[in-house]
Amino acid sequence: MIRVHLPRGLVELYGRPATVDVEASTPMEALEGLEREQPGIMDRLCERPGVLRPYVLLFVDGERWTDLDAHLPDEGEMHIVGALAGG
Repeated sequence: MIRVHLPRGLVELYGRPATVDVEASTPMEALEGLEREQPGIMDRLCERPGVLRPYVLLFVDGERWTDLDAHLPDEGEMHIVGALAGG
């Protein structure tokens, strides 16, 4: 079981809790679990199946993850974060 923390914009868009617990062994499975709970969310996060949009970052237990097929810890937290740019 992994606890997924959603960014505020998606929470407001879907009117759902900011955290969702899903059964997953990889980040991709976690995203697929989110899609089952909140249909359409994958379109916001991925530009095509298995590829995150450039501005979407994943952090697992505080570390940035880029491999959607990497094995997740048995229990942990995954944060979905929108990248920010500034000047």
